[in-house]
Amino acid sequence: MGTAQIARYPYNILDTMLAGSERQRYRLPADVRAMISVYLEHSDLPSFALADKLCNEISTPRLYRTVRLLYSGAVESCLKTLAAKPETLSFGRDLAALVQDFFLSEHWRSDREPGQVDLPDFQELLLGSLERMTNVRTVKCMEFFVGLGILDPLLATPHPALKSVDLRMLIYANHRGLISDDLKVRLAAGDVLLPQLTEFNLRVDGSPTYEVKSLLHDL
Repeated sequence: MGTAQIARYPYNILDTMLAGSERQRYRLPADVRAMISVYLEHSDLPSFALADKLCNEISTPRLYRTVRLLYSGAVESCLKTLAAKPETLSFGRDLAALVQDFFLSEHWRSDREPGQVDLPDFQELLLGSLERMTNVRTVKCMEFFVGLGILDPLLATPHPALKSVDLRMLIYANHRGLISDDLKVRLAAGDVLLPQLTEFNLRVDGSPTYEVKSLLHDL
């Protein structure tokens, strides 16, 4: 009678009823969990990371290795996480430093009505995130609102692994400066460790200004 009654409970309920030391016996070793994570789809990694601290440690590097931002909801939440200081995040990890490949689609605002996105706030988050991505290898940003402004955080702090940059830029009459005055001074003084790029693509909507041509020539 007792056995039949217990059999009707799902395993996870039985597991929670076990004492802590008893539950420990049923946990998979770290190397087995790591092997399992290799076969998971990228979309399954967030759920795997929530299982416990060990699963989080195993899956987080792969989860953030490639960041592809396609829709506004994902863009806002992800950039807030990447721009945050490590001490404000769970487990105190520097998640931005895990990113190796970064892509922002030109269509990321297509699911929002005009005026629903705070572009200056978005730009601050994006540039703050890129500055912290010290191990990034490829950056592809098709958001023309930012354009060459992306170069500021990529040059202001060392990005030794950076090899490829692909940008889109809209030239308009009152566009902001491409890089900060402080970075201009540092570039002129040779006080900037420039990444050794193997590929640089710039798609310009409009006629390049003198400032754009001058900056690209200096780089």
